[in-house]
Amino acid sequence: ISVGGDGTFLDTVQKISQHLRLTKAKKNFIPIIGVNSSPLSSVGKLTADDTDTLVPLLKKIISKQVFSQQIYQISIEIKGALINKFALNDILFTHSNPSATSRYLLALNDSDYEFQKSSGIWISTGLGSTGAMFAAGGKIFSHSSQDLQFRVREPYYGNNETFYSFTEGFFSSQQTLRIKSLMNEGMIFFDGNTDMHSLAYGEEFIIRIFSEPILVFLSMSATS
Repeated sequence: ISVGGDGTFLDTVQKISQHLRLTKAKKNFIPIIGVNSSPLSSVGKLTADDTDTLVPLLKKIISKQVFSQQIYQISIEIKGALINKFALNDILFTHSNPSATSRYLLALNDSDYEFQKSSGIWISTGLGSTGAMFAAGGKIFSHSSQDLQFRVREPYYGNNETFYSFTEGFFSSQQTLRIKSLMNEGMIFFDGNTDMHSLAYGEEFIIRIFSEPILVFLSMSATS
């Protein structure tokens, strides 16, 4: 049981995912319940209930009137290995100073790399598609989807007459998005400021859906 707001819930999921990776557990059979400890000041979109309605919810769970759901996270592979950091909502690849120009090479699956300049790239799950991705012009899609969505932030073309080939779209669980940082201070932000990972110049990382789902009890607003 995660008691707090959405940030606490995201942090809890992150810790459980890291534990599963470290212990090499195949699946997580224990569902997570988020309880909003301050419903007057916290949106709590990911929390299933608040402190006043927790007991009735637990009774429904025990009597099998309410069931957990499978949700998927974003994983990052560097040099052939998954790093032990995950994102339930979204990741942002950008310069360590997000106001600086981001320079990188971008490719979908085995396509050729394309050089781009922008403010960075958003990648989101269905659950995270209602947040920063939607605000940036992305599309909302099912929270239980195993697809991921990407969107380049403020692409910069300069004097070039040719637009970039890859600036937005979806890729499935069988596909990957490859990015090579051309910055000395590249950074990946996981679920806002929940976690981050720095990148050296020329370092490549591969983005895909994490194969093992997390079991959660979500609020009705998050499932719509």
